[in-house]
Amino acid sequence: MHSIYFFDILFAVRISTDNKGREKLMDKLFNNKYFKIIAPIIVVATVAIAIFVSLPQGDDTNVGYDYDESVLGADDPGYEHAPEDLGPVPTPIPEPTPEPEYEPDDPEIYNPLTGVLTHEDISRNRPVAIMLSNVPEALPMNGISQADIVFEVLVEGGLTRMLAIFQDFSRLETIGSIRSSRHYYVELVTAFDAIYLHAGGSPLSYTMIRNLGVDNADEVRGIHPQVFTRERDRVPGRRFQTLHAVITSGERMRTYFPQADFRLEHNEDFEHIQRFTNNPIPSGGEQAREVIVRFSGSKSSHFAFDEASNVYYMSQFNRDFIDANNNEVVSFTNLIILRTRVRTLTGPDGGAGRQDIDTTGTGEGYFVSNGRMVEIYWSRPDANSPFEYTLRDGTPLELGRGRVYVGMVPLNANITFN
Repeated sequence: MHSIYFFDILFAVRISTDNKGREKLMDKLFNNKYFKIIAPIIVVATVAIAIFVSLPQGDDTNVGYDYDESVLGADDPGYEHAPEDLGPVPTPIPEPTPEPEYEPDDPEIYNPLTGVLTHEDISRNRPVAIMLSNVPEALPMNGISQADIVFEVLVEGGLTRMLAIFQDFSRLETIGSIRSSRHYYVELVTAFDAIYLHAGGSPLSYTMIRNLGVDNADEVRGIHPQVFTRERDRVPGRRFQTLHAVITSGERMRTYFPQADFRLEHNEDFEHIQRFTNNPIPSGGEQAREVIVRFSGSKSSHFAFDEASNVYYMSQFNRDFIDANNNEVVSFTNLIILRTRVRTLTGPDGGAGRQDIDTTGTGEGYFVSNGRMVEIYWSRPDANSPFEYTLRDGTPLELGRGRVYVGMVPLNANITFN
C-alpha cells in the first residue's frame, strides 16, 4: 500500500504542469520515509546498469583473446577458432612415419654366402674362416650362430671340428674356442678365398698353408698373435682349460688385419657361383623334418625342423647346440651332407690317428631345406675352386636364403631322414 502511494506521488510530479505544485509534491516525496529507503537502491542499480551497458559486447568465451581474421583468414593453414580456454590452434605436428622395412633397390646386393639381402655390397670382401673346437670340454662355443657357413668334418678319435665362415667379420663379438688346423680344412678355406684363423696345426696343415699361399693368423706359432687372446672364463660360470681359451673378435680383426697386410678383398677374377631362391625344393623330394648325421660311433649331429621359423635347430652330445654369446640354439636354413672318402693317415703324418679327407673330386650327397630332402651331386676340380652342387638331372642347386651347414661324412656313414 505504501509503495503504491509512493509511485502515485512520482506520477503526480511527472504530470503536473504547475511549478509551484511540483515543488509541494517534491517536498512531500522527499519527506516520505519509504522514499528515503528506496532511493539509494535505485541510484546504485542505475549506476550498475550504466556500467554494464558501456562494456564491449560479445561472446564471453573469447575474453582475453584478440583475433584479427584480416591477418589470419579462416582458410589459411594453421587457423582455427579458439577453443574454450586456449588461443589459436597451431598447425598440428604430424606423427612420425614408421621407417619402412629395408628393401634395397638393387636385388643383387646380398650376402654371397647366404643369399640374404644386405644394406651394402659385401660381396667383394674376403671372408674370415675360423677353426673351432667341438669337443664337449670346449662347449658352449662363442659366436657360432653368426657364421654364414659352418663345415663339420671328422678329426682324429671319431670327433669333429668346425670351420665357421663369416662374410662380414667387422661386427662380430667373441668367437671361440679356436683350435688347431688340419690340412683338409685348409683346402676348405681356399674354396672361399678366406683369411684363416687357427691355433696351431698338424705338420701337413702347415705344408698345405704354405703351398696354397693362405693368409692366416696362428696363435700358437705367433703369426699375427694380436688377433687372439686367451680367456679361460670366456663363458660366464665356466672355467676352461688353457687349450680351450683361445678367442678372437671383430674388434681385434678390424684392428690387426691391416697391420698383417692381408688382402681384404677378392681378386677381380674371383666369382661367387652359388645360387639362392625364396622357395628351395618347391616340389618332389622326401620328407625330412628330422635329420641325423652320424660321423662315427662317437659323434652324431641332430637337426629338427621348425615350421614356424623355417629352420633346422641343431643338437649334439644329447643337448642343444648353444651359442654362449646369446644363449640361442644354433639353426640353419640349409643342410648339405656330402659323402666323401675318409681314411686314416699312416707314416709321419699319421700320428694320433689323424685323418685324410677328400675335399676335391666328385661325389654324392643330400640337400635338406624347408622340411624336405633331395639327392645331389657335388664336384670340385681343385683346392682353389668353389664347391658346385647340382640336382640329379644336372640342374644347378638353388639354396634357401639363410645360413648353411655342410657336413662331410664317410662314404658309408648312416644318414637318417624322418
